[in-house]
Parts: sequence; structure tokens; C-alpha cells
Amino acid sequence: MRTGLIKKPRLRHFTLLVVCVFVLMLGHALYELTELRSDLGRDRGESLAWALSQSSYQAGRLLQALDGEQSSAEDIERLRRTLVADVRLLTQGRPSAFVRQVGVWPDVRRVQAALEAEGVDYLALQREFQRIGGLIMVAERNAHERQRDSRRRVVMQIMMACLGMLMAGAVLCGQLRTARREISCQQGQALALQQMLQRERCARLRYRDVVSLMTHQLRTPLAVIDSSAQRLRRRSSADPQDIEQRSQRIRTAVAQLNRLIERVLDGLRGDEGEGTAMRALCPVRCHWHEVIDEALERLGDTLGRRQIERHGDDVWGSCDRMWCVEILVNLIANAHKYSPEGLPVQVITEIEGQVLRCTVRDFGQGIAPEDRRRIFERFYRGEHAGRSAGLGLGLPIARMLAQWQGGDVCLVEDDEPGTAFSLLLPFAGRAVQREPAASRLEPDRVPAAEGHEPLVR
Repeated sequence: MRTGLIKKPRLRHFTLLVVCVFVLMLGHALYELTELRSDLGRDRGESLAWALSQSSYQAGRLLQALDGEQSSAEDIERLRRTLVADVRLLTQGRPSAFVRQVGVWPDVRRVQAALEAEGVDYLALQREFQRIGGLIMVAERNAHERQRDSRRRVVMQIMMACLGMLMAGAVLCGQLRTARREISCQQGQALALQQMLQRERCARLRYRDVVSLMTHQLRTPLAVIDSSAQRLRRRSSADPQDIEQRSQRIRTAVAQLNRLIERVLDGLRGDEGEGTAMRALCPVRCHWHEVIDEALERLGDTLGRRQIERHGDDVWGSCDRMWCVEILVNLIANAHKYSPEGLPVQVITEIEGQVLRCTVRDFGQGIAPEDRRRIFERFYRGEHAGRSAGLGLGLPIARMLAQWQGGDVCLVEDDEPGTAFSLLLPFAGRAVQREPAASRLEPDRVPAAEGHEPLVR
């Protein structure tokens, strides 16, 4: 694996180097094409060949005119001036540069000087023109051959550069496809790791919920046990009935502790991977007022002389009774904690469409507007909490237990004095007859094939 990782960067660097080399080759070929184009634009061969052929022709005509008797002096002078003009073309402009390059510049200058002298040998001049023309033709042929070789070389360079760039592009495309596959594989691995981390985080949060639930909910039964034991200790000569009552309260609190611990252990034995450890519900058919009674009994001496006003509908149905009791204990304990002495705490049960609403209201100072947004955060306590005991876990735990049952706990926003929290649970809206009192004492367990049956009127 490590060797493959080392070879891939080397291959990429080599491919990049090859691409750079072929790009340089292509640039050089384009430069030579530019030079070749400028060289082709120079009119050298055809103009010189034409000028020399005209000079040789004019020299021959001049020689015939001198030998013939019918030519006048004016015709001879005209032919001589034409010959001088043709020779002058070889010594001016671009033709002169090519004449110098071929190496016949001295010969052309000598012919030009001979034309300006007296007693010109036109036959010798004609031969000289023919000789110079032959040299220039050979030079032109060589120049054309060099141009063809240069064109062929440039074309080959362009073809090689294009072919090399195509090959390098193919290699880069292959590397790109390989890189995309690697990126896709890495994304899959990253997603799998993220899912594992998410599951680990959920597991950690579940265990944190367990710890929070245990540390918070065990306090109420322990407080009942402690207060009952202290009263028994202080009243050694108490009435046997009072002793029996307080002993029964201690036993009830211990039983509640056992049930709570059993539920937690049962949940921890469940399928943790599916997140159902603490969410396995145990719905039972019960009377909602009995759930409220059990919550008030759990609070015991904690409420003291606090008056609890109960209003609302008479509801029968199924719910996770233990968790509902825990929710009401938290809500009623909070209402008692923040209510002034002498003012009641109200527990109101209502049916709203498909929802059971159980509202617990106190008549204390209320919650400051800036604290309402964070009231369900763990360990958060508002500014009106003062010196009252608490960890800031009661409301978050109550909401968590309600959400496990498909419901919620929310703060009631109204203009009434004090503070009100509502427990919302699903309700099917199916009316049933109120069951006899005997059946309320022993509520039957309801099958939970599809979660739990919502509470009904």
C-alpha cells in the first residue's frame, strides 16, 4: 500500500514533465513555422531568374543590333539602356541581399561597370549573365530544398508534440479516473466513519441520559425514605397506625426504586445499536387521575401543606405509567418549589383533538423571558431559581420521558400569573365508558405490539 502511494506521485510528476516537454516542442515548432512563413514572404527566386533572363535576352538583342546594318543608333541606345536597367535591378532592394548571399555580388558589379565603359563585349556579357543565372538557379534550388526540409521537420515536430500531448492527456485521464475512484472510496469510508461516530455519540448520549435519570429520579424516593425514617426516629412513642403508615410509605418508595432500577437494567440489556435501550415502553391501561395520585404520593411530605387543585376531564387509556408518574413528579415538584406558601398548585387534564394535555400551573414569580428559550437545557437554571436546591435536570428529563412516548413537555405561553408546563401525549379520540372503581385498583397490562394505545376519554 505504501509503495503504491509512493509510485502514484512519481507517475504524476513524470506525466507532468512529459507534458511540459511536448509543450516546449510545440512552441518551438510554432516558432519555426513563423520563421518559415516570413521566409516564404520574401520574393527572391522568381524575380532574380526573370531579371537575369531579361538581361541575357537584352544582351543578345544588342549583339544582333550591333552586327546588323538595319539597326539605328537610337535602337542600339534604347537596348543598352534597357540592359543597364535590368542589371540595376540586381543591385537594389531584396534581390541585392540574395545576390550577396549567393556570392555573385562582385560579378554583378563587374558586369555593371563593363556596361558603363566604352567598347563593351556584349557576347562576353551574355555569357556572364548565363553563368550568374546558373549560379543563382542552383542557389534557389538549394534554398527551396532547405525550405522543404524545414517544413517537413516542423510538421514532424508538430505531429510528435500533438501525439505526445494526446498520450500524456490519456495518462492524465486515467489518473483522473483513478483519483475519482479513490475519492469516492474515501468518501464512503468517511461516511462510514461519520455514521460510526454518530452511533457512538448517540450511545454516549443515551448513557448520559441514564446517568442523569438515575441521579435525578432516585432523589425523590430516597427523600421519602429519609423523611419517613426521621419522623419515626423522632416519635418513638408514635401511634402504631402512624408507624404502619410511614413504614408502608418507605416500602412503597423502596418498591419504586426497585422498579426504576429494573427498568433501567432491562433497557440496558436491549439492543443498544438501535437506540432502544432506554426507550422500550411498558404501556398499561390506567386511570389518569390514579397516575396523578401516585405522583402526589411519591412526593409525600415534600409538598407539606401545599394545596393541589385538580381540574379537568376523566380519562382512561394506556400509557407508560411509570414514566408518566416520573414526569408529573418533576413538574409538580418544580411548581411547589417556586410557589409562595399559601398559594395552590393546579393540575388540569384536558383532551384537545388527538392530544391529552395535562397542565401543572403554579402562581409564583414566573420565568423571565430571556430564560424561556433555555429552560429545557441541561443544568440550566433561571435567574429566579435563587437558592432553591436543584441541578437543572428535572425539565429536560421530563421532556425526554415524554418524547419517548411520542409526546412532549412544553412551557405554556399565556398571560396568566406564575408558570405552567403541559405534558402532551397522543390521544386517538375514541370515547369509552368509565370503568368501575374495582378495575382501577388493578390496571391490566396492555399489549404493546404497535407502541402503546393513546390515552382516551
